[in-house]
Amino acid sequence: MGLVMSGYFAAMILGVPAGAFVAEAWSWRWAFGAFAGAGLLLWAPALAILPHRVAAAGTDSTGGADGTCLASGAASSAGTVSSVDAARTTSAESATDAARAVTSGGPDSAVSIPNLAKSYGRFLARTGPLAVITASFLVSASTVGFITYVGTWLRDAYGLSTDWIGMVFLFSGLGALLGSPLAGYLSDRAGKRGVVVVSGLVMAGLLAAIPWITGLLAVVFAGFILTGIAGAFRHAPLQALVTAMASNEERGTLIALKNTVAEFGIAGGTALCGVLYVAYGYPSVGAACGVMAAAASFVILIWVREPGEPGEPGEPGEPA
Repeated sequence: MGLVMSGYFAAMILGVPAGAFVAEAWSWRWAFGAFAGAGLLLWAPALAILPHRVAAAGTDSTGGADGTCLASGAASSAGTVSSVDAARTTSAESATDAARAVTSGGPDSAVSIPNLAKSYGRFLARTGPLAVITASFLVSASTVGFITYVGTWLRDAYGLSTDWIGMVFLFSGLGALLGSPLAGYLSDRAGKRGVVVVSGLVMAGLLAAIPWITGLLAVVFAGFILTGIAGAFRHAPLQALVTAMASNEERGTLIALKNTVAEFGIAGGTALCGVLYVAYGYPSVGAACGVMAAAASFVILIWVREPGEPGEPGEPGEPA
């Protein structure tokens, strides 16, 4: 996961400075057009190269926990029945039950809004998934809320031009790119939850402190490098925690729910920080983002279990 996130953070190194240069030389319209064109060029290779996963027979199409349990139970029973026919170690009644489980469909297997809501509801009813979804909301709100107004602050406080503001993101991206592979390595050995919690608290301190730095642009740049490193150490293990909380069949549902809630966090965080910036200045933005980042760490610390640790039924480390 750390290597995958390296590609994500590499975009900050290449994309943001390039966009700032294009915007400074021509206009922001050209920057948005260039990024849209790059995305369009990547669509065809992704469609052709990325592997396709075919759902197992009998799996609930909603990807919900109930459907997953039914599918695994049916597959297990069906496999048992096959070996029983050869070895004659189980009864005919077990074979009948397994066949009925495999062939049963019903309204719960249809793709519909109610079934989709049920799938999401099952995750929201479990402590671990609800906690990582809440933490993702806070992480997105704090990170994007801080970044959205950093350009305006740097222009007002230091008189930086657009291309120099792009350099700030370049330095931050370099820190993230260097930190992401190390974060994956460390989290595999020291534990994902601990790395997420500690890096999140470091991130909270940096977000709260950077806006108070005045007249020391080199220190601001160093602060953004450390912020990028802390963000990388938090992001990759958090993604790994999320993916460990769901089976292959329901993982896409959980990630989609997390990403949707994170988008709401972006909207809410930028709106809140905009009000704070106008009313009280950028230090208030940093304070609010620091509080949200720290809250995300405490949510992970209290309510999320490391994969393999004892947890609530259906969570990693406990049988459903």
